[in-house]
Amino acid sequence: MMSASQGPANAPARASLLMALLMLTVVISPALNHYSLSESNEVLPTSTGDPWDPYEQPWSQYGHTPTHNFSMPTHSPDGGPGEGNVSDVTELASLVDPVVNWQVYSGEEDGSDAYGSVLGDFSQSITATDAAQERCGVGTLSPVIVSSTISGGVRESFLNIISGNDAKIAWKTSLGTTEAIRSTPIINDIDGDGFQEIIVVYDTSGALSIDVWSPRLTCTESNWQTSGHSNELLWSYSDSDVRIGSPSPHFATSNSDHKAVTQPLLADLQLDGTPELILAVVDDPENNPVVKVQAYTLTASQPSEAVWSVTLDRGTHPSDPVWAQLDDSTTSVLLTTIDDTSGNMWIWQIDGETGSLDWERVAVQGTDSDSDAPRLRLPGPVITQLDTDDAPEMILTVPTDANGRTSGSGARFIGMEITSTEELFNFRAQNGYADAQPLALDTDEDDVADRLCWVTWYSESTISFNRKGMVGCTDISDENPVLEWTRDLQRGSGNDNDEIGVSPPISMNIDDEGMDEIVVAFGRRLWAFDGDTGASADINEAWSTSLTMPHRTWAAPAAADVDGDGHIDLLYGDTLVSQRAPDFAPSADNRGISFTPAQADPGDTVTVTGQFSNIGTGEADDDLDAALYQNGVELERVRFTNSEPVSPSGEGGPLTFTAQFVAELGVHEFVLVLDINGNISEHREDNNIETMTYTVVEPYVARIDGPLTTPRINPGASQTIEIELTSIGSQTASWTLDYDTSSLPNGWSFSPTNGQNLNPELIPDQPYTVSFAAVLPSTALGDESGYVDLTLLLDSDSTINSTYRLPVEVFRTRGLDLAGPSGVNETMGQGRPNTVAKAWFMVENLGNAPETTTSLQWTAPSWGGSPSLHDANGNELFSITLQPGESR
Repeated sequence: MMSASQGPANAPARASLLMALLMLTVVISPALNHYSLSESNEVLPTSTGDPWDPYEQPWSQYGHTPTHNFSMPTHSPDGGPGEGNVSDVTELASLVDPVVNWQVYSGEEDGSDAYGSVLGDFSQSITATDAAQERCGVGTLSPVIVSSTISGGVRESFLNIISGNDAKIAWKTSLGTTEAIRSTPIINDIDGDGFQEIIVVYDTSGALSIDVWSPRLTCTESNWQTSGHSNELLWSYSDSDVRIGSPSPHFATSNSDHKAVTQPLLADLQLDGTPELILAVVDDPENNPVVKVQAYTLTASQPSEAVWSVTLDRGTHPSDPVWAQLDDSTTSVLLTTIDDTSGNMWIWQIDGETGSLDWERVAVQGTDSDSDAPRLRLPGPVITQLDTDDAPEMILTVPTDANGRTSGSGARFIGMEITSTEELFNFRAQNGYADAQPLALDTDEDDVADRLCWVTWYSESTISFNRKGMVGCTDISDENPVLEWTRDLQRGSGNDNDEIGVSPPISMNIDDEGMDEIVVAFGRRLWAFDGDTGASADINEAWSTSLTMPHRTWAAPAAADVDGDGHIDLLYGDTLVSQRAPDFAPSADNRGISFTPAQADPGDTVTVTGQFSNIGTGEADDDLDAALYQNGVELERVRFTNSEPVSPSGEGGPLTFTAQFVAELGVHEFVLVLDINGNISEHREDNNIETMTYTVVEPYVARIDGPLTTPRINPGASQTIEIELTSIGSQTASWTLDYDTSSLPNGWSFSPTNGQNLNPELIPDQPYTVSFAAVLPSTALGDESGYVDLTLLLDSDSTINSTYRLPVEVFRTRGLDLAGPSGVNETMGQGRPNTVAKAWFMVENLGNAPETTTSLQWTAPSWGGSPSLHDANGNELFSITLQPGESR
């Protein structure tokens, strides 16, 4: 291939022709991020089995998917639980009225170090006590954040898992001394054991490092076990030859200790269901930079080397790599490189399976002469569908601004075929540099992107670092793109570096009118712009002004229902933006109703307390009525005027009210109902009711429980019989167990085994076991039985007692033996015709109890007649009774 600096003017045409001849024909393309904002399914069937699903986790890597399309979960202004259950939600509710729900690192300049945000479902990795399930994040998602501290000029970085419902650090481990980690962590179950792993890629002073952690989270009623997880490192790999970050040529960036860092990519290169890790790195970035792309197999064991490594011989800085599926069996890794001395750029296409270069240094036409790029980072391609053929296309970002802050010639965006070098569109932003990738949208839902929204930034002055951002949308449905609208962005508070536009735009259906809105973070603000007009005021009053963020917003967003309320949330680094609304709920883990005393006697006065909080993100717009019911009858109703949310969204606390009742025997149902009049709009209403039962029993009641089956003992043997004593009253007391053996046959004994206490103190609902030994004489017959009467008496009042009759029987053995003249169970006889024929046999009782036959049955002989049984004296017998050992 020829670069732009080689060959004659028709070289690009020849290159296009040659590339077209070399490329495979594609028949299937990944689905586009639809304008409806449903999560498009980019996984296609293959002949080698089921491919990996990038949606297994809610937002597992930078850009959401390997194509970096920033597809959004299904949502709308009318979504969410409404009056139903969150578990039944199929469409999340939009951010109609945004508010900062929480931030993890208050007061710190950057919050999260990474340039992206990720969210994971770690529910399988959490061990929590039954009494703390809700406080331990059940039903919520967990952001994964990289943070750092600097002491004495040395940076120590940390990997953190955050509890999505309260912003607490649930898990934390040190990564040691590192460079600033700008690469976004990746979440994936790499070994298929159901526990998610975290892949983090970073540079140290001496090497590129890849760490794979398999976190185990532990939570109790008191808190998370944050530390002590160093042994959960699955493996670590290092390569001293390359780095994922390179020095920036931009003076202001390099002098503020920021490097151009690429984002790791997780993609199924072979479509075999097992994704690989792909990195764009630089060899010797300080002196003689050489760009490389490396792919690693992810298993439970550390790799010995990359599965393939490709050297790119043009450019000093790589973009983020992205993935595209070309057909049923072919995938590609695509990226661009830029030369920091000239501004020249190249496109590279690498075969996913083999690592061979399908496109080798294809020059991007029309680049600017710029020795200052990339400023902070080089955005990678975006894979989408730009025409009606089957093959996917890509959108490239040329980050340079040819005339600086002068309007009219900002960063360039190029739509291009992947199967050839044919350009589909080419336009420039109105102004500014591009450090964030653009967003492709399909506004008419025909599976073809027809709109591109972008964000840039530029300096306002030659003598200062004051900067301004710009966001705009361009119609790309024609080869001659048309600018639809642009808007300026101001950083708000903070420093000059905050005004570098690094966070990509996303789209959201906020008002359900016309085109979806464009949401973008810039500086220390979050903005939304009407999709049709670009005017924030055309959305609603809440979005008419930008939302102030606690610190700079360089991180790309992640979108999902993080806190489990059925509404979409936006995560920017360590800051969560949610819908502003109250959410009243009984205290977590069934603590909304409590009783004093916890166990009452009949006639006692009991105080029942209802306790709840506003766990939402805003105060109620009306007073709240709460009520307590006992057995369906309203016991107390209270109106609350103060409803500030609790931490982390506010400084409010639990709200309580009490009622009293007189304890009566029985089981009573109590119900706490919040917003009983239904006049408050909440995030959800399925958590407004809690039910609890309260059981009232006599203070002193006890029960005796014997064996489940009647004890049966062999003659001459003994057996241990366990008796269980249980207090089922409300009070602890001393009791005495008596036993009466007068109903046992003579010679039988029944007594406590050694060391048994027949005067125990019984604690309610805690069984106490007493062992007895039963001994039978060898002469005991199998039909003998008896019983022992047990009586449990309250020491302080013997009129309160409990009785139990314990039966005891001899283990009965049974058996009759028949023997004829030959000693076996057959006999024979003879007789003359018309006379009685006789045959004899002996019957013996082999059991240990008397036996009586209840019937005698015979088979009639062939000559007729009916046999009969007689004793030795000739008396006819109709039944036989035999004592043990007797024979007749």
